Amino acid sequence: MNIKNLFLFILGIIFLFSCRTPTTKEEKDSDSTVVPLQEIVTQDYSPPKELVYPRETKNILYDKFFPVGWSKNGKFAYFVEPADEARGIYILELVIKNINNEKIEFVWKPQEENAEGNFKTIWEKNYALFKTELNKHQIIQQNSFVLGKNSFTFNNKQFSIKLETKTKNNPDYGFDVIVGTYVSLEKQNEGAKMLYQYEERNYSTVLNAWVNGYFPSPYADKIIVLGSSERCGYEGPPNVITFFLASTDLNVGFKK
Repeated sequence: MNIKNLFLFILGIIFLFSCRTPTTKEEKDSDSTVVPLQEIVTQDYSPPKELVYPRETKNILYDKFFPVGWSKNGKFAYFVEPADEARGIYILELVIKNINNEKIEFVWKPQEENAEGNFKTIWEKNYALFKTELNKHQIIQQNSFVLGKNSFTFNNKQFSIKLETKTKNNPDYGFDVIVGTYVSLEKQNEGAKMLYQYEERNYSTVLNAWVNGYFPSPYADKIIVLGSSERCGYEGPPNVITFFLASTDLNVGFKK
């Protein structure tokens, strides 16, 4: 075999090994996160609409919630506009959460606090960054979000979202405050599972807590539960309402 034929033979062997399909479980698992180039599409985004969740918005401050959308592999993106408690500044944050493990994968906050900012100006100024991160996490924007009721049916099974609280007397206020909040999901004939639990470690000013509803993923049998809590204002009235998110799979994890 001359040198030219030997060189072609070696190239052929290299090509065969580089193109073979993974056969072992380890190889398949390591390759599962790779997205084919033809499926990666750069998207443009428009300013998301606010999803108003408080029962009452008069004479109260609340963190505003702007859901953006989902990725097909279980990530959820949203903006939050924290309530301004007499600080005189505007803050907007972008959060990307992995609903498969409840981990926050990305958070953006402005480097400088600005009293004159608003959603429109922040969006326009930082749109290139937002677009890059949302595309990086393969977020597909959803035009509208509608909260479902706390009791619902899915795949002919009845589900119920439940919230329980633990209270303790606050001697400074002279009445009980909430020191523990627990959200669970019950499934017909299969039991229940805990979705969210939060306990105040130090000084609690939480007066009330509730579940606003849920919205489903368009790509998997999963939901995100949107809950709220109301606490005393930093310097008295008005009180402040914040929200929390708890995601779950509707098919697994239930225990009787």
